Amino acid sequence: MTRAETFQLAKKTHYLGKKFFHITRCDSTQTYLKQLLLDGEAVGTAVIADQQTAGRGQHGKTWLDTGLSQLFCSFSLKINLPVQQLPIVNVITALSVVETLQNFFSVQDLHVKWPNDIYLRQYKLGGVISETFGRDKIIALIIGLGINFGGMRKELPEEIQETSSTLYDHGYDIDQIQFLNHFIYTVEQRTISPIEELVQWMQTAFDTLNMHQNKEIEILQGDTLLKGTARGIDKYGRLLLATENDDRVLVSSGHIKMNR
Repeated sequence: MTRAETFQLAKKTHYLGKKFFHITRCDSTQTYLKQLLLDGEAVGTAVIADQQTAGRGQHGKTWLDTGLSQLFCSFSLKINLPVQQLPIVNVITALSVVETLQNFFSVQDLHVKWPNDIYLRQYKLGGVISETFGRDKIIALIIGLGINFGGMRKELPEEIQETSSTLYDHGYDIDQIQFLNHFIYTVEQRTISPIEELVQWMQTAFDTLNMHQNKEIEILQGDTLLKGTARGIDKYGRLLLATENDDRVLVSSGHIKMNR
């Protein structure tokens, strides 16, 4: 790991991203940021890395460094939610990525896959992970974000070429710092709003951007397979699944099987 440099984004925020650490290489931006907070850096501090060797994904998976131009970023977020509602932060972050790419960079055909993945058409573009931070009590969330910016799909590792892609492969040449400038501001504006307003926006945006909205899906929960129609999310970020018996099932975790 090389020495970090700090910088500030051009767009003014109240606290989020006021201090950004840029490092060339680390094991994980999540781990690096957690240590910064333990060392006394303020909540709102963020980290961006050019390369990471042990990035973490959802469900214990690793986030693959493709060797191309990728965004590896983690930021610390103040908590203004009840503990039982913390899972919505993954959804909110993924939706904010899409909102930023649509509104400021005119990217089309973007979707989210519950609970935390970002897709461009049928290809995975990136994902979000979050974890709590605090010794005696939760004082912040550490949010990790990975997005494939540069390179062509055919240059990706062979094992993910059929399922993943990059912004550049679809004609979007976007500067990562410009993206972060708008994204960090967008996330802060969303998360400092009243909870009721935040939840209403989240549910409405998810219904519009959910790649499986009103579609038949299968969700794998360990050895259990759930089948039904995706009908949005509740205020806790749980997926609403309508079964063939017209029952409503609330799904808090699981993996949606993708048919190709």
